[in-house]
Amino acid sequence: MAKLNMIRNNVGLLTGYINVDPYSSTTDKEYDIRTADYRHLDSIVDNSECTEIIANDITDYMEPHEVERIIHHWAGKIRRGGILVVIGIDIMEVAKGLAYGTLLDKTENPFQQIQKANMLLHNAGGEIWNGRRHNLSLDAVVHILGGLAGFKLEQKTVNDYRYCVVVRRTS
Repeated sequence: MAKLNMIRNNVGLLTGYINVDPYSSTTDKEYDIRTADYRHLDSIVDNSECTEIIANDITDYMEPHEVERIIHHWAGKIRRGGILVVIGIDIMEVAKGLAYGTLLDKTENPFQQIQKANMLLHNAGGEIWNGRRHNLSLDAVVHILGGLAGFKLEQKTVNDYRYCVVVRRTS
């Protein structure tokens, strides 16, 4: 029984998990880090092998046309009773924050609000090749995960412009 933690650039490493990072060249004895493609986990785990998969800030960096297929691939790796956790930037929450001027505190000017929105949505300020390709909303992720046969929605939350959706395999 495996637990996967999908990360980017060694950020968010967890002990007790297989940390999957397509960009890692690090070897750290404290963490199990595997260099692999998120889209094809067959080299790491078999179908129905995982008790937990965490995809924190991963879907935002995928090609938009691949997201649903890849989430279904991850779901196939979950065993009965196991959970799939998908976390990312909620585009609707960022849009509301920008529209209502709540992205930053009231002392910041409108230009700084737009900069904050761009940072959240596009990872602006980082390397251009490392930017987010698109963003989902809580409702979009619930829709995708809700369409998985044999899964039940356990949790859906938004906090600080980030959604978190948890589903459990029931059959």
